[in-house]
Amino acid sequence: AAVIFVKTAGNDGNPGTSWVSAKQTVQAAINAANQGDEIWVAAGTYNEHIKNKTAGPSGSEVAVDTALYGGFAGTETLRDQRNWATNLTIINGGGGTSPTTDGSVIIIDSGATEATRIDGFVITGGHGFTAGGIYVTGSAPVIINNTIRQNLGGVGGGILLYNYKITPPVVHPLISNNVIMYNYGSEVGGGIVLVGSEHIVSYDPAAPVITRNYISRNISAFHAGGIGIFGHAAPEVMNNVIVGNVAAYDEATFMGNGGGIYATSRDVDDAPIEYAVCSPVIVSNTISANGANFGGGIHLWDTDVDHGGIPMVMNNTLVGNNGTAISWMTTYPVIQNNLVAYNSRGLEQGDNLSPPTILRNNCVYGNELWEA
Repeated sequence: AAVIFVKTAGNDGNPGTSWVSAKQTVQAAINAANQGDEIWVAAGTYNEHIKNKTAGPSGSEVAVDTALYGGFAGTETLRDQRNWATNLTIINGGGGTSPTTDGSVIIIDSGATEATRIDGFVITGGHGFTAGGIYVTGSAPVIINNTIRQNLGGVGGGILLYNYKITPPVVHPLISNNVIMYNYGSEVGGGIVLVGSEHIVSYDPAAPVITRNYISRNISAFHAGGIGIFGHAAPEVMNNVIVGNVAAYDEATFMGNGGGIYATSRDVDDAPIEYAVCSPVIVSNTISANGANFGGGIHLWDTDVDHGGIPMVMNNTLVGNNGTAISWMTTYPVIQNNLVAYNSRGLEQGDNLSPPTILRNNCVYGNELWEA
């Protein structure tokens, strides 16, 4: 595997084989890369939209896996010498007052595996009709050590994960150690949205790992301020800090649900998906100061228990959420070992048909319900 170098003072006519002969744009480096190559990008602002490289005839393209690393000063000889917190490497999609079909800052498709990597970037200014920041479809990249902020998307302001890599070897995305802030979903999902497609219900559900992220101050016009889980999906959502996200059109109209996390076997438009199950594992997260109509912290709805859709909510801290810490309806969740304190409402069962499969060992304290 080779390393291709990129810096703002480079030239796309250069071979990109050293910092001295660096290319100028990230996309030019991607286009020049081969399977397994790395791309090192120096600090600076790159005003572009990028897409992973694919090979093969139209309609049956296959991803060329490439690892993108930001955070370089432009003199390093070893990858471990970079510092992405100091050497800000910004990919800016230019912003936009409304989403466009090609407005996502980064698009990854065509069966990319975990060898495709986005690591150490600031991703901003996206305005996609689907995702704003990163749009992943039919692929399983590693997205790690990034700041994803101030993006606008129709479905998934920050990140949209749609499907996963179903051809052998089957792998799922990893979303870890990112800061995801100030993103807006004009339909659903401010921070991260996972959609398991109706076309893959004969396979196992989409099961990315979403861990150790800081997800804050994202807004959805409807459901899922922080994380939205839709359709045939069983992600592991672990050890995240999910704080200050909102599922509401405006401050006066809290009509959306799931300020922190929203999960359902239905599609993003609330349409049922036959045989789809939604069984997220939500463990050891801090979920605080989020707001929504139902489920300011977590809202679970219609997960299709008959086919195995039993959400697991365990060992979480839910404090100071507005609009119920945990609410559920038409589902039978496991709710165990959580701290639920000082929320506007504590635990709320939305109908008389959905008693939890397990409700035990929770500390529910200091929650209040005010009646006008």
